[in-house]
Amino acid sequence: DKSSSGHYKIQVTPEKGGLDQMEEASIELKVMDYYLGFQTAPYVGGIQKIGTAVTMTCLARGVPDPDTVTWYRGIAKLGTTSTELTIASIRKEDKGDYYCVATNNYGMIYSPRVSLQVQYLDDEFEDITCFKKENKDGKLTISPCTPTNLKEGDVFSLKCNGPSGWPYPKTTWYFNNDPISSSADGLAPAPNQYGDLIFPWAQLLTPANTRAV
Repeated sequence: DKSSSGHYKIQVTPEKGGLDQMEEASIELKVMDYYLGFQTAPYVGGIQKIGTAVTMTCLARGVPDPDTVTWYRGIAKLGTTSTELTIASIRKEDKGDYYCVATNNYGMIYSPRVSLQVQYLDDEFEDITCFKKENKDGKLTISPCTPTNLKEGDVFSLKCNGPSGWPYPKTTWYFNNDPISSSADGLAPAPNQYGDLIFPWAQLLTPANTRAV
């Protein structure tokens, strides 16, 4: 560490001989010290929302003082050479691992990496698609369908092609403005873990529980 900096000297003398036969050599050792961290208020573990500002500071110290500072995101070299890297308005493309490299006459040193995660939710909602499950000649097939052309007895699912985001968005289905939850008897339509709405009861229709899809 930095406390190891100083002047080191070695003396060599023969087992039998006087000081006039002594040889010596010396070296000056100077150790760099460094640090990298987020300077934000409040600090939230490197997770930021779209549009917020963040400043990372490369607190590099050395002997002599570092003469250059270079910033990286992953393997991409960033344009600034300042000890502070400021992102005025975060975009989702800004996520990644950041670090700085400090150099002086004695070499270079890499700072620890700081991970920046960006919370976002795209405002583009694609559509809802329909897939019908059929048994044809003993083989199970899944094919696209049109929700308005389904008939009683069809087994199908509705897939929500919603916007992307981080953390991964949660999908909630509604029927007549009421949220749809899991079915206790396994017969009613219910969403699965992928956000698809499954209609398993359509293949179990009997005169006693006939329902329109």
